[in-house]
Amino acid sequence: RMLPCYRAYDAVMKALATVKPQPARVIASGFDNALITCLARLSNGRYRVCLETYGGGFGASATGDGADGIAAPLSNTTNSPIEALDMNFDYFRIAGYELNPGSFGHGRQRGGLGMRRTYEITADDVDFSLYGDRFEIAPEGLMGGGTGALSHAVVWRDGRILDIDLKRGTRLQKGDRVVVSTSGGARCETNLGREGESCTGSPQCEPGLGCVAQVCQRRQGGATARAGAESTLAVWDDQLVTHGAALLFGRLSLLNEIDGLVATAYEQVAPGKSASIAYLPRSFADLGEHSTLPRDRNELEELLRKEIEIRRSEEFARGVTVVGPHRDDVLLTIGDLPAKAYASHGECWSMALSLRLASFELMRGLDDIPGDPVLILDDVFAELDTTRRAALSQVAMGAEQTIITAAVIEDIPTELQAQQFFITPGLVDRG
Repeated sequence: RMLPCYRAYDAVMKALATVKPQPARVIASGFDNALITCLARLSNGRYRVCLETYGGGFGASATGDGADGIAAPLSNTTNSPIEALDMNFDYFRIAGYELNPGSFGHGRQRGGLGMRRTYEITADDVDFSLYGDRFEIAPEGLMGGGTGALSHAVVWRDGRILDIDLKRGTRLQKGDRVVVSTSGGARCETNLGREGESCTGSPQCEPGLGCVAQVCQRRQGGATARAGAESTLAVWDDQLVTHGAALLFGRLSLLNEIDGLVATAYEQVAPGKSASIAYLPRSFADLGEHSTLPRDRNELEELLRKEIEIRRSEEFARGVTVVGPHRDDVLLTIGDLPAKAYASHGECWSMALSLRLASFELMRGLDDIPGDPVLILDDVFAELDTTRRAALSQVAMGAEQTIITAAVIEDIPTELQAQQFFITPGLVDRG
């Protein structure tokens, strides 16, 4: 009975979106349904039942982003704590509970993120059933905005995906995993919002990250494990190649710009030592840690396409997308050794500070943003030795405006103790 109400709600919002001038409170479609799952098991003559109602991403309005992981407009969400479920039910455990990355619609005003919950089944003969909407028709955007992601539910067994019978339910066995993802909010493409932003809703941002996440979700949402999937995968392969190459190109360009800044910042914070940052491509079986990717977008597309074809059988066997920038990483090096494995506590802090200072210098050099950015150092001096404190002080004094937090005022070098504010519970005093 709820679903017709939601569709009427959507119709009203779409009608209002055609009004001139555009009303600011019109909201795009999002998680506008009641999605309910049920996990039940018969034991010792009694049924134990876990019933969950889900939240999702709210649609964007003309003046703001949609809310993440929120109850639908006409219903509620249980949002049960993981600890409570683990204590009350012995035939499953919660293996994951998170916002669903890439589930929102992109635009000047992006939609909200949907939610994702993963159940690991710990006993045989567990019945799973599901009721809901937005599994086939995505939430629509307003004023030309794009759609949010579909709701999605899969059962994983031995690396394969099982079809879920939405009418009769699905019998689960020990070791199965159930992944339930709710739809995200659609975007609102309107000039009432923030001007000059890219399609991710963030300034100066390449749209590839959210697009790659959505493509991976759709590729592994069933197509990679079902018969006759080659034709379906061909469509998503093209999407993965296009958006993946765009994201790779953006990442490589950024690292090329920031590598020298990281080295300079590390030398300032820890004199006498060197540091570097490099891209670590883990999607390509034939490339090692020190391999260099091409800097041309067309060459990156060709490289991705070849790797997808080479590892097609692996994707069918594992039921996941094994090629793409979502599997890559960055390699931080101090001297000749990787920081992740060999850096001391002090060197880790120096590297973290170097990355922050390098980002600061990169933003300072942007021609389209007037003035210096604000340098924020959150309780960093307490973890530094005398030499590193003095070096960081000199760097901070070169910024136009610096905000420093500390639990103990003596941790902050005297030359940086300018305007002070002392914060106690419920009170802020100007020093």
